Amino acid sequence: MSEQGQPGERGWQPGPGDVVLEDAAAIRALAHPARLLATELLFARRGVALTATELAAEAGLTPSAMSYHLRALERHGLVVRAEATGDERQRPWRAAGEQVVVRSGGSGAGEQTANRAATDLLLGAMLERLAASLAALSARAHREDPEWRVGGLFPTTLHLSAAETAELSRELAAVVERYAARHERREPGTRTVAVTLALVPEAAPED
Repeated sequence: MSEQGQPGERGWQPGPGDVVLEDAAAIRALAHPARLLATELLFARRGVALTATELAAEAGLTPSAMSYHLRALERHGLVVRAEATGDERQRPWRAAGEQVVVRSGGSGAGEQTANRAATDLLLGAMLERLAASLAALSARAHREDPEWRVGGLFPTTLHLSAAETAELSRELAAVVERYAARHERREPGTRTVAVTLALVPEAAPED
């Protein structure tokens, strides 16, 4: 899954497979932890449909609670129902596109303010998930199998032009996409690995 972000260059346009969220209500809906996780899982496995029961197991929820969240995501165009493969009561869900893009603009000051507040809420939810994952990784590090002591946070600072920043973003996304295509379903010997890519240009210096 391509994580939610905002376009960073003038003239940027979403791709044909992008699910674009520009409405504050849709952005706030995604900010719920269970909905955020379900969206990440479905967009990471775009060629695979998952049932509410399967997603609930990942989120630690009941299937009925997950079904409620999936219907909320469906209303905002993030997920769609897939064809049933067996039990009609377990009709699966799939991602509605290739990636989710959040645009916090708006046609008026009030709409812009509401969208920015919703985007901040979503960003906060994403950072909370990242912090919790890193804390859990640290807590179990002493008992983890040596071969799985490979996670962590690797911050760095680069001095790049706008074109180089865009190129780096494309290259990182391509690497993640290559691995995502290789492992769309959980296979023996694999684990779910959360990947967070963040390119954050500093504010331009004042004259």
